[in-house]
Amino acid sequence: MSLKHLLVHLDSTERARLRLELAVTLAKRCGAVLTGVFCSKIVNPAGADGLIYGDSAQVIIQLKAAAISVAFAFVVTAVLAKIIDVTFGFITDGKSETEGLDRTEHGEVGFDLGLALEQTTQLGHEPRAANVPPNGRKGFAVVLEGTSNGQLMDAWSKLCQAGPKPPSPEFRAVYPYMTLVEGNRFYFKGGDPKSIRENMRALFENQGFAVKAHIE
Repeated sequence: MSLKHLLVHLDSTERARLRLELAVTLAKRCGAVLTGVFCSKIVNPAGADGLIYGDSAQVIIQLKAAAISVAFAFVVTAVLAKIIDVTFGFITDGKSETEGLDRTEHGEVGFDLGLALEQTTQLGHEPRAANVPPNGRKGFAVVLEGTSNGQLMDAWSKLCQAGPKPPSPEFRAVYPYMTLVEGNRFYFKGGDPKSIRENMRALFENQGFAVKAHIE
């Protein structure tokens, strides 16, 4: 993936981090300029007096220094980013992303799901673009009702943890197709919607929840 497409694929956490870094950078530049306002030879005899002590020249000096540092950082960062983009690239290939970076980059997996894992990682061909769903089917959601979102999320988190027993057949049937969980909505791409709905209902009923499931 090229550098110009990188920002599009940042998740919400990464975008929040970029906003924070931008705020910190602006605060640093502001501090550099204000040094020319508040500096004083009373504090540092080898320095200079700032604007409030009658010398406006130091403000101009600080403005130039801040502008030069921004320009230097931008140019050097842009050059390094372009070199990395051309030589290595910022993102791994699509097949490795689908298999999971734990497996392709580190040679391990986060959860040993047995056959469920093998079904998702052993691909016979490169995955198609997201706007062309597998088998021509669009994504869908299974909505579970009858208990709180917090209890559902807690139960699902526990189901995803590795344990002494292998995953249940219902879990194996739905996990390879799941893409996202939001509250009581479980999103899937591929698989038979009706079968996945029934397996999701049975999966949570086995955990002690009296839930109803429907497809959106």
